[in-house]
Amino acid sequence: MKRRKVRTAVLGLMALLMWSGSMAAEEIYLHGDTNIPMILNTGGIDNDGNTGVFMDLTSISVEDLFKNGLAVKVNFFKLEKGVSTISTAHFRMTEDGGAWIAMEDGWHAVNEGAARVESEAVRLIREEMGKEECRDKYMGQITALWERKIKAAERRGRKNMKSCKGKRKKRIRKIINP
Repeated sequence: MKRRKVRTAVLGLMALLMWSGSMAAEEIYLHGDTNIPMILNTGGIDNDGNTGVFMDLTSISVEDLFKNGLAVKVNFFKLEKGVSTISTAHFRMTEDGGAWIAMEDGWHAVNEGAARVESEAVRLIREEMGKEECRDKYMGQITALWERKIKAAERRGRKNMKSCKGKRKKRIRKIINP
């Protein structure tokens, strides 16, 4: 009798897992373009695939580099009743998996408590940037930013050296001619 209960429970659990997996939401893309996935369905259960918030994966670009991560921006399309509104969102992502999104009142963490749209956007950005075929594009952007930062630091260093030389000459004169 015990075996029968255990077997029934296991079979029931397996059926539940298989059923829940088949009920998972299918990815919806704008006009079938896999570079523009829907991240928020605003059209209800019978969505025609043309109503919602879509993310343009081809618009992802690296904006800035910092000590343990980078900042990226990406465009979103909000389609409603045939009208398209485009907006740009700014994200910061760190090596340890942290992510933040820029809002009107500052940066907000994208974690378990974040909206589904934000966490889905971060997931898609990371997937896209991690693809082998996209690696050269993003490494090129990172390299260009890095080189600009180095040149800017060198210019600041030269300016600081010039101002230091002037101060140093004055100090030396004071020491020599008190």
